[in-house]
Amino acid sequence: MVEKISRRNFIGRNALGAVSLYALTGSALVAAGQKAPRLERSSVANVGRDLQEFIPRMMQHVGVPGLSIAVIRDGKITWSHAFGVRNIESREPVTTETPFEAASFSKAAFAYAVLKLCDQGKLSLDAPLWNYRPNYFLPADDPRSKLITTRMILSHISGLQYRPDDKSVQIHSTPGERWFYSAMGYGYLQRILEHITAQPLEDFMQTNLLRPFGMSNSSYDWNEKYEKTAARGHDQEGKRVAGQNFYEKFRGFPPDEKAKILAVQPEDSAPGAGFSLTTTPIDYARYLIEIMKPSADSAHLSTTMLKEMLKPQIKVSTPISWGLGWTIEYGEAGVAFYHYGNSGTLQHLAVGLKDQQAGVVIMTNSGNGLRMCIRTALRALGAPHMTYTLSFA
Repeated sequence: MVEKISRRNFIGRNALGAVSLYALTGSALVAAGQKAPRLERSSVANVGRDLQEFIPRMMQHVGVPGLSIAVIRDGKITWSHAFGVRNIESREPVTTETPFEAASFSKAAFAYAVLKLCDQGKLSLDAPLWNYRPNYFLPADDPRSKLITTRMILSHISGLQYRPDDKSVQIHSTPGERWFYSAMGYGYLQRILEHITAQPLEDFMQTNLLRPFGMSNSSYDWNEKYEKTAARGHDQEGKRVAGQNFYEKFRGFPPDEKAKILAVQPEDSAPGAGFSLTTTPIDYARYLIEIMKPSADSAHLSTTMLKEMLKPQIKVSTPISWGLGWTIEYGEAGVAFYHYGNSGTLQHLAVGLKDQQAGVVIMTNSGNGLRMCIRTALRALGAPHMTYTLSFA
């Protein structure tokens, strides 16, 4: 039987994911059956052929119904492919155009757009968010409410964690001192951003990220096209379990229930900055490329702000730090920035190597997807980059 968990417990489990996934990476290549190919320039043409053989075998081994992948080399998408089915019941195939609910990929994309506001002087990284909308969301009787900043939210050190059983908003630690993965923090920042810009999240993200970067198959708002074409989640036994992930469950609520959530728990209302992006690996790879190889125009972050985004803000564990929206790790090939997406039945991984202008985006429709993604990413990135653990906090 598939265990049903609350959103609170689900977020808590994601925050503690580093232990099991860190341990997994040590045996990833052994389980894969052979060594990863080197990604020297002369072997780039072979990577697609290798992955096309490797991925179906590993999908069967791990238990993943469907997968889509985009590989980046020299700041370009050089190979993309899709495998398996998007719904085990209908047997419809995954294609490179199949959209996936992206889960926490949403946060890393949202962070970029937030930093554009900072570049424009409309939002400060380090001014208290309380100043922009006093007496909203945070507990007015806790003086620490006036300490929380944009930087703290984006690096998960705000002190916000999740609501306790009484549904109150509490600050669990002094802002700026302790790392804890916080979907609630991103939800709060979203409402501040909407207040400042007078734009709903979808309009803001389309204007400031999705359209400028050519992400035409991406949206923070669910639509009829996705209803017909999106990949559907499956549990660890490979069964299609409707409504297990939070966003899918939310979409099935009646209007009055959605209105109640917006009023009482706005961080859990969709569209949500922390969870409601739907996208494809090709689209998300376009976003990674704009971080690796930015142009000097108004659609991009300034050089200073981009450096701030990829700078370690707090050390989470050895060798993992957190930047502004991304996990940050240093290896022989330079800085790696990466993020996972995990809604339970849909699990994904995006990795960018800034100095190498290389990366990979992998999206799956499986509760076993993270295991698949880590092994595939290590394979795709190759031996020179194996110093990265791809551990997740």
